[in-house]
Amino acid sequence: MKVEVKMVVVLTAIALISGGVLGVVYTKTKPKIQRNLELAKENALKKVVANVHSYETKDLDRYTTVFIAKDEAGHVVGYGVLIQGSGFQGAIKLMAGFDTTGTKLTGLEIIENVETPGLGNRITEDWFKKQFQGRIPPINVVKGRKPENEHEIQAITGATISSRSVVRIVNLAQTKLASVIGAAPSPEPKEQEPVDTSSVSKTPAHEEAEPLAQRTGKNRVRRPEKVQAEQPDTICLKYMSKFVQKILKCKRIPMPDSLDVFVAYGPNGREMVGSMVEGTGFMDRIKLLVVMEKPDFRVVGIDILQMAEGEAFGKGQDSAFWSQFIGHPLPVQLKGESETGDIDAISGATETSRTVIALVNMAKVRAEKALTTLKS
Repeated sequence: MKVEVKMVVVLTAIALISGGVLGVVYTKTKPKIQRNLELAKENALKKVVANVHSYETKDLDRYTTVFIAKDEAGHVVGYGVLIQGSGFQGAIKLMAGFDTTGTKLTGLEIIENVETPGLGNRITEDWFKKQFQGRIPPINVVKGRKPENEHEIQAITGATISSRSVVRIVNLAQTKLASVIGAAPSPEPKEQEPVDTSSVSKTPAHEEAEPLAQRTGKNRVRRPEKVQAEQPDTICLKYMSKFVQKILKCKRIPMPDSLDVFVAYGPNGREMVGSMVEGTGFMDRIKLLVVMEKPDFRVVGIDILQMAEGEAFGKGQDSAFWSQFIGHPLPVQLKGESETGDIDAISGATETSRTVIALVNMAKVRAEKALTTLKS
């Protein structure tokens, strides 16, 4: 037998034996590894939510699992969201704890990270994690000063990107939790945006909406006399006229966090709902207006009010991405994360794509809550 043939036989035999040994070891250790992983998740849940006796899980996608924590009596005591997102060096997996309303953080535990040793991996330090206790998303990162309100945490010196990554993932966790339990984003202190009415054209449909508001006494009862009764309609028209051609009636539903919801009525009984949503992207805040048509909350249009995620993505130039939402009833999902995914992520911006999808889905949750308030 030639030397070359012998070498091939010997190497093949070694490879087969090594593979077989590895297979046997993996098969025998897999149950233990799985138990350790489950134990790590359970321990993380108990660190971020108090008085956990048992829990149920709900998988939202391959990156997110919601834990419904219960006490000995079976009452819900809080929620944990196991979620993975991108950091500066690689993936960050964490467990975020929330109270029974799903709006206030009760704790944070970093489960996995590959951030820079001595810098980014300081996100595992207790002082950084404890900052999140009692905070209310959406959260912002501040540098060079102490947090001044319940929506701020202080960045790690020299690791601002890693700090922002954790905050972005936590904010996304609250958004995804809200899609399960229906918790609206909590109020964030901000100045009321001034209303510019100069750009609203006076079409016959618009002129019909103002006298209707003036004839009803509701606006005068709810607001001081110095506020004009037609002001909510003017703000509604400013945003909704971009997507609804003939508006017979337009109403603004103010929300506590200044992210308003609008209802526009068109011919033939058409009812459109526009919902403002805001969250933290990879680079900065993302603010959208999502316009939907009832009864199935089918997306009519999306207005990008604020976004700075990249040259094409941030300025809304990737029409192929945004056009995917049009005509889809909410909620939608990212392709590849479920068997019935609807939206393709932008190449190189998967995390931002997930954030946008979560915000668009949140628009429906906020709209339903606002409409319920309106009827009551």
